[in-house]
Amino acid sequence: MKKQIAQALLLSAVLTSGASITDSFVVADVNTPNSTQASDNQTSATTTASIAFTGGALSLYNVTDKVTFNGDNLDLRDIYLNGATLDNNTTLPANETLNGNVDDFLGQANDQWKVTVASGDWTATGVGASAGSDEGATALNSGAQFILNGTEFSKDGYQYATGNEGQTTLPEMNIGLSIKAGTFLKKGSYSNTLTWDLESSVSSTQA
Repeated sequence: MKKQIAQALLLSAVLTSGASITDSFVVADVNTPNSTQASDNQTSATTTASIAFTGGALSLYNVTDKVTFNGDNLDLRDIYLNGATLDNNTTLPANETLNGNVDDFLGQANDQWKVTVASGDWTATGVGASAGSDEGATALNSGAQFILNGTEFSKDGYQYATGNEGQTTLPEMNIGLSIKAGTFLKKGSYSNTLTWDLESSVSSTQA
């Protein structure tokens, strides 16, 4: 089972492919003559036509490059006492939604694929006044979870979409962040890498 992995927030997946115009033509094999002889007194004959195709690619691409949560006006005391949910339905939205595309041209019978998204660990980023701390990253790792389509998820992952052959535009989803009460957040900047995983029921020809 072959998996295609793309990383969002810090990394985007892009697929480019090309083919020459001659790729569209198939040459028939006419080297084997019909066995009928002129002396057979036969008034009908047969010709066998055949063709073979090579499987194509299974690819995940055009995933959202990054999302940024607006935390400038967050009250750390209020979050500690009550918790908080940052999403597109609150006054503290994510600036982006998640989306992407899947191409499945493996040409295999009964082919099915699924895309999952899983979070990683929060790490401190920034410099100077905006620098985060290891203590702050630890607080986020223990007290915060991402939300997709109203469902919290973490390293175990969230099943984003399923499908089969052809070209598919993945559904656009709002991403949120849930921070539970009792979390001691620390000032500064932090980042997390979401990993997209495309898995098919058959093998892919793409490395």
